[in-house]
Amino acid sequence: MRTYLALFWNSVDQSQQSSATDLKSRVRQRLNEWSVVFEAAGAFICLAPPATGTSCDVYYLSRGQGIVLGRLFPKDYTAGDTRDLNRPRPVVMHQAFSDQIVADAGATLCSEFWGAYIAFLTSGPKGRHCVLRDPTGQFPCQRAEHGGISAYFASMEDWRKITSCTLRVNEHFLIGCFAGRVLDTEETGYDGISTVLPGQRVEYDGTRCTRSFVWNSVELASSRDHVDPTDAKLQTRRIVRSCVHAWASCFDSIYLQLSGGLDSTIVAACLADAPTRPRVFCVNFYSRSETSDERSYARDVANRYGYELLEICEDQERATLHLEPRSETVVPADLIENEHLWAHVREALNRRGAEIHIRGDGGDELFWRGDSFLPDAIDHVYRHGLTVSLWHVAMNDALISRNSVWENLRLAAHYGVLKRPFDWRGRASVFERASFLSPEFRDEAVKDLTYWHPLFRGTIACSPAKILQAQSLLQYTNKFYTGPTASHLEVVSPLVAQPHMEFSLRTPLSVLRSGGRDRAMARSAFENDIPAKIINRKYKALAGTSQGDLIQGHSLRIKEMILDGYLVKERILHKPTIESVLATHAVDHPGISQTIMNILSIEVWMLRAKTASAKAA
Repeated sequence: MRTYLALFWNSVDQSQQSSATDLKSRVRQRLNEWSVVFEAAGAFICLAPPATGTSCDVYYLSRGQGIVLGRLFPKDYTAGDTRDLNRPRPVVMHQAFSDQIVADAGATLCSEFWGAYIAFLTSGPKGRHCVLRDPTGQFPCQRAEHGGISAYFASMEDWRKITSCTLRVNEHFLIGCFAGRVLDTEETGYDGISTVLPGQRVEYDGTRCTRSFVWNSVELASSRDHVDPTDAKLQTRRIVRSCVHAWASCFDSIYLQLSGGLDSTIVAACLADAPTRPRVFCVNFYSRSETSDERSYARDVANRYGYELLEICEDQERATLHLEPRSETVVPADLIENEHLWAHVREALNRRGAEIHIRGDGGDELFWRGDSFLPDAIDHVYRHGLTVSLWHVAMNDALISRNSVWENLRLAAHYGVLKRPFDWRGRASVFERASFLSPEFRDEAVKDLTYWHPLFRGTIACSPAKILQAQSLLQYTNKFYTGPTASHLEVVSPLVAQPHMEFSLRTPLSVLRSGGRDRAMARSAFENDIPAKIINRKYKALAGTSQGDLIQGHSLRIKEMILDGYLVKERILHKPTIESVLATHAVDHPGISQTIMNILSIEVWMLRAKTASAKAA
């Protein structure tokens, strides 16, 4: 993606105008390759230079009312129209439509279009503005204030280049980050820098800043509309194909990460009949372990659609654990990277002129692979009450899960009829990590609801399983900019598109899964498009890389970083517990190794934050 910077201020206020003039001067000096795409009284928006693999158009509202950065597709693209999608797109919106977008603070934009975008609307010279981030969160968006100026940006390093303020670390965030759920909130690792969440709107009226959700996943998941299974099957195929086709229309050459699983194969099938006929080049990553090698499936897919397939063995190039600070980010970043492997991939992509990296992420949640404990019968009772059809749903659950029919009926009665509380916030798993915290922080990590996404903090009149589906989608939407991707191309998951998200969240879980199969409706919708052996697959491949092995390979350094690090020194972590874990082979356990990786990512982030603050001072 192309990073951006947007500034809003009250141009009538001399102090704010002076600060804005200074910041704009720094932008032109220090970000001199950037282009100014919008400038008006009290508003200034600039965009980083274009690069291969960036999908960013600029859409102007009429009469200087603002701009939209990204890619917009009209909602009627999902109505089954698979004809030419008309590139290039218009860059100036009609006046009536622009006026409506400003009048309802972006709600019309979200209801009439989908895609990947960030919208900036402005009204007059006094700094009044509205910012809307699209529901998929493809464009990261952070907010800060500086000298009375409201700033929005994607990259922390871009912001640092034009400001010299010393930022204070947000300890509350780091505690929640360790507990594992804080990345879904508006907080970041720095006090004074917040996140605009996907589907969220920030409005500033000159004196006060308010936030609201234009797009609400909880409301969608709580829908009790009747859904006909036959119609749902047709809708699934039509919506998914149209979303993939829309993205395909933007590029001539596409890199598809093809695992050979159901989700990436469905994307491959949709690309094969895209009206614009882009070139598709596939890469399959495999490990030689029996549970991680999916090459035979990927080969069948590539042969069926005539795609070139590159197979890369992950075992040959060992992943690296980066324990040195790199680029500055607003949240701790992933430390595991396989640079040698990806250098090989990038070389292959460059030779083929790939412009975008497409993946099949999100299929488990949207096609509904299901939860290991909660049967779909609970959702059925929430929607329909105790009906004869409940027996059939409970039987279907029994075919998919390890529960008996009677156990599924018991759970449906317990959570669906009696409405007993369910720990859908995952406090039990959070409590496991909280055992590493000092006693004074444990209750905070488990009970503090501000660590949760704002939509999930209160009581929700929805089945626990449907809540978990909506909640699990967050991992694919709230993205942060942590530097170039491994492929150096923008990554797009076309299954995680607003029309598909809305349809899936409204659809009963028992319709998404039927006939004793997970993702059953998707299998049925595309059964004539993809190889039968993939339609009938029951198991997914397991990851080949072991975090425990990486930790053991750096054990002395890791022990030093953790025991001498910020979290122990500030007594956030319980030192005796950490020492006990590091002294044993407990790191081989996946849960423990993930906890150690969380601690390390925070410590590495802290080192980079200290370095950046020292330079600013």
